[in-house]
Amino acid sequence: MLRLDNVSVKAGDFSLSPVSLSMHKEERHVLLGPSGSGKSTLLEAVIGFRKPHGGRLFLDGRELSRIPVENRGIGYVPQRLGLFPHLTVRQNILYGIRIRRVKEPKYFELAERLIEEVGLGPLVSRYPETLSGGERQRVALARALASAPRLFLLDEPFSALNESLRRELWILLKKLLEHNKIPTLMVTHDLEEAFFLGERISVLIEGKLHQSDAKTVVYRKPATVEVARFLGVRNIFPARILGKDHSCLILNCPVLKTRLSVNRSHNDHAVPEIGDEIMVGILPELVYLNHIDRSDASSQVSLKGEVIDSIDTGRGINLQFRPEGCDVALDVSVGLREAVSVNIGKAEVGLAAANLFWVPKTKR
Repeated sequence: MLRLDNVSVKAGDFSLSPVSLSMHKEERHVLLGPSGSGKSTLLEAVIGFRKPHGGRLFLDGRELSRIPVENRGIGYVPQRLGLFPHLTVRQNILYGIRIRRVKEPKYFELAERLIEEVGLGPLVSRYPETLSGGERQRVALARALASAPRLFLLDEPFSALNESLRRELWILLKKLLEHNKIPTLMVTHDLEEAFFLGERISVLIEGKLHQSDAKTVVYRKPATVEVARFLGVRNIFPARILGKDHSCLILNCPVLKTRLSVNRSHNDHAVPEIGDEIMVGILPELVYLNHIDRSDASSQVSLKGEVIDSIDTGRGINLQFRPEGCDVALDVSVGLREAVSVNIGKAEVGLAAANLFWVPKTKR
């Protein structure tokens, strides 16, 4: 559907390293990363606002380099929305159809249906300046979808909205995309937004593509130290390979003063050799608190120690667990229901091989 083959882009002093990725029909794909990582720059290359420095882009098998922006069949919602202040809501929505000189009545029927789907029926005669931020977002979404684009692009359209309104629009957008079956490429720096709206995620950091995979894989098994740290994983420690079998790596982790087993292959990196140094990590919600979690004890390494701090996050409890004889602490997350049985003091946690991930050690 959409394919990028080693696409590199320059924007002033910024250079985006070659990116290769592909999207399937009806897929919702998210470009995720911190500000300044090249997400919007890559999106601008897809739509045609920037000419790639290298590589090629294909949409439905056609190379895009010689196709003008208006002929690419791409719907686009920028950060600033770009609504025309002198046009009414209905005129803004119909603008995209008219600028492409689409004559088929079905597109105008689609526009009218979208007006109702996004809840703009009573507002069609009003002008953008009289609308709330959320209402303007709905107009921008309806306008971009009204001409049934082959590909839909969004560049952090919800970043300026408050959390409750953003969540309301996430639900609306997801329903629109599922109902209209339009493949979507979206830019965001918000992991929760990426996870809610996307099916696959590509992580860009400092102009480089670090990982592209199903969203659950990216979150639970980050492919690099940089991805793990961007996702907020603090449980990541140096380790050395002591041995390996057909399924697991056996590690020595000095800072935790223990040996660990981790599944040997979950990413595209070559399996390390015995004696190599790597990094091993685990999400805080996948650390078992053994008096609460009834997991198979034979499948995990148990660490005794103490809970030294407890922080209520509103949606759960974040614990700081320090293993016996260690100078570091593990992040442990538990739900609000389980929190009633958590106390500061002696405790025991479990680290299961299936929940651990490994990444190459970052070269300095």
